[in-house]
Amino acid sequence: MPTFHTGKCGSMRRSIRHLVGYGCLTLLAVTSGHAQTRAYTLLQLTAAAVQHFPAIRQKEALVNGATAGIADVRNSYLPTVIASDQVNLSTDNSLAGSYLPMAPIPSSSAGVRADNIYQPAGANLASIYSEYTLTDFGYKNARMAQAQAGQQWQQADLNRTTYLLKWQVCRLYFNLLKAQFQLQNDQQNLDRYQHIFQVIKALTASGISAGVDSSLASAEMARTRIGYNQQQALWQQLRAEMAYLSGIPAENLALDSLRTGFGAPLRNGRDSLPLAYDAHILTATDTLFLPTDSMANPLLEYYRRHVAVYAATERATSKHFTPKLLLAGSLWARGSSIGYNDQFKTVADGFGYQRFNYGVGLAFTYDLVSPFRRRSKLAMAHFQSLAGQDELEQQQAFLQTSEAKAAAAIAATRNNLAQLPLQLNAAAAVYQQKLAQYKAGMANLIDLTNATYVLYRSQTDYVQTLGDWYLQHLEKAAATGTLDDFIQQIQHSPTW
Repeated sequence: MPTFHTGKCGSMRRSIRHLVGYGCLTLLAVTSGHAQTRAYTLLQLTAAAVQHFPAIRQKEALVNGATAGIADVRNSYLPTVIASDQVNLSTDNSLAGSYLPMAPIPSSSAGVRADNIYQPAGANLASIYSEYTLTDFGYKNARMAQAQAGQQWQQADLNRTTYLLKWQVCRLYFNLLKAQFQLQNDQQNLDRYQHIFQVIKALTASGISAGVDSSLASAEMARTRIGYNQQQALWQQLRAEMAYLSGIPAENLALDSLRTGFGAPLRNGRDSLPLAYDAHILTATDTLFLPTDSMANPLLEYYRRHVAVYAATERATSKHFTPKLLLAGSLWARGSSIGYNDQFKTVADGFGYQRFNYGVGLAFTYDLVSPFRRRSKLAMAHFQSLAGQDELEQQQAFLQTSEAKAAAAIAATRNNLAQLPLQLNAAAAVYQQKLAQYKAGMANLIDLTNATYVLYRSQTDYVQTLGDWYLQHLEKAAATGTLDDFIQQIQHSPTW
């Protein structure tokens, strides 16, 4: 990417390497402020954010809960084995006839006689009952598929949240780099005005320049200092936001710009001039990401899994109203203080098992009115599936549009980058000429300040255009599902 120099130099490539190292050391000196400050790469920052950010842990907990839900559905089909034992003290008066079960009416065994007997009798009853669903005609498998689809959706949600967090960190990383280098732009601009002010003082003292120039220069310096303060506040705000996302304290946070195009920095000093733009560097960095990988794009996979949940719910709903075939069995034992001849013994005689039984059987159950309920529930599930599919298609269209917009922006920015050497070299030349002419009394202060502003504007355009170029590549990589590849290539790209 474009770098800056102060005059003639030897080999272009040696100059680039020299300025990169010098500029990045200067950047770290400007941005650190503390001995413990560490320069973090983009890969390190994204990894720290994923490790630290609470929303990721929240999504991980939801994934674990959904995984436990699969086991819960599976365990719900284990046989039920219920053991019970009760000891009773009650009367035993009954009548012949049947009645429907209606809790909590107790059941009386025998006791059909002419009169009521209010003498209490002791009784004991123990049982073991087991029931197992032999088949529910596909409902079990449908429920399992629904639980698994839900777990996969939660996992896709975790992946999507992680992807969005990385995207946010990447965007903040490049914006923070832009802010850092723009801060250096503003510092250089302030240094230039301070130098101009010193020149004006010397010229005024010698009688070559009018004293009013000092006032004008002071006003320009004040305006420049205000801009510098505002840019510094923006840089600190972005730094605080990065600390919030990554969990790294802001005072310990600096960015490693060696492996990005921002490694071709502005150098501090009033006489910084731009080096001609090296198109080879842009060519080397113009392949930052791989072809579209929409099938693995977490932003799409989330919606695909959501559609799968709706489809699984629809299948489970259709199977919910199927019949069931049950296998049931029981063992039970009873004791009573009332004899077989209806003779009442002592209450204690009933506290012991006297009769033992077993039973086993098959049961077929089906709700005859279930088709009416099934129809409405299936309609609800079906429309949810359609809504999920529409949501997926909308997201696909959105990402395709985002990719196309990013590609168009990259093309325009590439053309703008090609114009930077012309703009920068011309602005630097004009500034040097006007400064020399002003010292010689051949130009006025307005001409010099205009030239200074043009140089500052050119340097600002460099930072903004280069930052936009990286951000546009980032947007395209995120839209095409290759964000991780983009981060890796930034991490392992050559030092320029």
